[in-house]
Parts: sequence; structure tokens; C-alpha cells
Amino acid sequence: ILLVYLLFIEKMAPGMAVIYSTIVLFALSSVRKSTRLNLKAMIQVVEDSAKIFGQIAAILLAVGLIIGGLSLSGLDMAMVQWLGHGEQGTLTVLLIMGLAALILGCGMPGGAIYILLAILMAPTLEGMGLNRMAVHMSILYWGLIANFTPPVAIVSYIAAGYAGAPPLKTALQSMRLAVVIYIAPFFFVFHPVLILQDF
Repeated sequence: ILLVYLLFIEKMAPGMAVIYSTIVLFALSSVRKSTRLNLKAMIQVVEDSAKIFGQIAAILLAVGLIIGGLSLSGLDMAMVQWLGHGEQGTLTVLLIMGLAALILGCGMPGGAIYILLAILMAPTLEGMGLNRMAVHMSILYWGLIANFTPPVAIVSYIAAGYAGAPPLKTALQSMRLAVVIYIAPFFFVFHPVLILQDF
């Protein structure tokens, strides 16, 4: 409630609104003994946060080097021109991007996959005149594919472990249940009206 109030009523900057909301949340959780963080739990939170930030920092460092190389060499714009224009060229690019997203997303958490794809792939697709929101929705969906597509399918394997089910069979069932994720990005790009964007 405080976060929504600070963002929409007080028009506070998102970063500051989150900081104030987190402080209040921490204070409120300390009132009851059952929800109060002890020293061990606080250390665990700090350790987990450091691991997550470390992973994201490593990804951004590698991606920054790649983007810098592409920009300085002019290869980013050359890629757009080489891959072609028009609907047929766009379809080819989307197929290539989907395959690249599957490979790049192997074994990475969802947030990290999106950051990587947004920096590497979005500029190329946007440079072809595609709707920006549609492009980012597409790469968000593509980033999830590796989580349940064999041979990686790390999320499916974890779920199989909890359920005591065969890992590969679980991954294949996950693919069948989530088949829309494989085709939805194409609909988003060619018909942005599906995500409330102008065509």
C-alpha cells in the first residue's frame, strides 16, 4: 500500500519509493516474534542478495563488452541490413532470435536471461521497425523457453525432483503444456494489438 501511495500519489522516484517501503516492511515484520528476522536470517538474506547481484553483474559485464564491440565496429547496424527487411526478413530474424534465446538462456535465471536478450537482441529487432513493447514481450517469452526445453529444462527437472517423477518425461510434458510460449512471440510482433499496442 505504501509503495503504491508513494509512486502514484506522492509521485516519488521509484528507487526512493522502494527504499522507504522496504524500511517500513522490515519494521512491521519485526513487531511479531514469529516474523522477526534473527541475525542468521539477515546474514542469509545478504548472502543470497550478493549472489544474485554477482550473477547479474557478470552477465552485464560480458554483454557490455559484446555491445561495445558491435557498436564500435558498426556490426550492429550491418546485422539489421544483412538480415533483411519486410515481413519475410522479419520472420527469418525472429526464428534466428528464438534459437539464439534458447541457447543463451540455458541454465540462467529468468531475470538474467531477459537482461541479456534485451541488450543483445532488442536493438536489432527495433531497428527493423518492430513495436518496442512487442519486441520486449517476445524476448521475455523466449527467455523462458530454456527453462523447460530439454536438454537443459532446469525448472522441469527441479519440479520432477519434488514430484518424484522422471525428469525427461516431466520436461516433455512441460513443453506440451507451454507450447504457446513457442509461438506467442511471433503473434506479439506481427500483431501488437494483442498486447494493446498499435499495429
